[in-house]
Amino acid sequence: MIVKHISKYALLVALLPFAMFGQTANIGKLYIEPETQMGIVSGFNNKASGELINEGELYLYGDFNNDGLVDYIGSTGTVKFEGTQMQRITGLNMSNLYNVIFNNQTPETAFELSGGISIDNDAEFQNGILTNEGLGGTIFFGESAEALGVGDESHVNGPVVKYGDTDFTYPIGNLDYYRKASIGTLKEKAEITAQYFYENPLTKFSEANKDKEIEQIDNAEYWAITGFKDEEGFILSLSWDEIRTTPTGLIANGSVLSIIKWDTNQNKWSYIGGTVDMENKMVTAPVTGSGVYTLASIEARADCGNFGVNNAITLNGDQMNSFLRFNIADSFSCGEVQNLEVVVYNRWGVKLYESMDYGDSYSEDVFKGYNVSGGLEVIGKGGPLPTGTYFYTVKAVFKDTTGLQKAYSKVGYLYLISD
Repeated sequence: MIVKHISKYALLVALLPFAMFGQTANIGKLYIEPETQMGIVSGFNNKASGELINEGELYLYGDFNNDGLVDYIGSTGTVKFEGTQMQRITGLNMSNLYNVIFNNQTPETAFELSGGISIDNDAEFQNGILTNEGLGGTIFFGESAEALGVGDESHVNGPVVKYGDTDFTYPIGNLDYYRKASIGTLKEKAEITAQYFYENPLTKFSEANKDKEIEQIDNAEYWAITGFKDEEGFILSLSWDEIRTTPTGLIANGSVLSIIKWDTNQNKWSYIGGTVDMENKMVTAPVTGSGVYTLASIEARADCGNFGVNNAITLNGDQMNSFLRFNIADSFSCGEVQNLEVVVYNRWGVKLYESMDYGDSYSEDVFKGYNVSGGLEVIGKGGPLPTGTYFYTVKAVFKDTTGLQKAYSKVGYLYLISD
């Protein structure tokens, strides 16, 4: 959805008060000038013939319906929903807003959205839950839009759509908890939708079918991410809260959190991995395609030792820090390592390198900072990659002390300097 905004406007106002219904209707052209405030205490109904252009501040204390045109000129205009009881946002047409503020302290649902609102700059969540779940309403964030002030007290209960190619944190949760999900920078502009469900995913997707690395699956919540192609990669971050939503057992006894996905082709939970940010309680990993994602615990990392990684690569030709190196022999304590499987991704989740038998020296099959997989068309297969941060996944296939073959996986960052 790409919104085109009005550049010129003539002022012609036709407001009709409907005392019987406690409502004000617009059937003509209403223009709110910059540095001008307008407040409507009763409900506001922008009729099919109505055109509302806002460059100032519009305070709405009741319901809001738009069957006509609601837009702004240039880069200005704020709509403030400031009700003291639940406000219904309805209408046949999308309302194009530059800034919007939600401030309503009604418990549980403060705003019911069955219409559509498109935000191009800031959406400030001060108080009140906005619910569009089951109502058919759309809340759409444009290319430069951000969600500010989001928390348990104010977020979206339902799907949120974001257009563009920049990273974005979705202001999603349920009626009680804010449970954010973030996507990284995308390879190209797209409309991506995310929704949080405070429900047990195992009632829909069997726990019995899962990769062997997965120990315990989060049975309290999941996230649905849509808008990606099947093989399209991206960076996904999911949050956890072991006190209120995420099962405590997932992070007990030194277990490591991982992102997992329900594989619709194989009808199983697929292990992905992830880099764990304990301070912000987020797990980040390169993933592929739309689908249902949640968290799971995997084998405790401490059991295998935190093997070292030389994750800084320089392409200056001096053979120092010239490839991604894993120091397995010195610190891996789980058993005899048979081989390493390594994949490298860029910040878009595009696969740049893959090896099923990773080496330990420059002359072997190792990642040296080049686009071996040809996944980045702008550089071309075999070309050096630009300076930046990349992701890697490594799986150590080993035999434990009993002779059983197992796998230990890890996701992390690497830093490439090619200048």
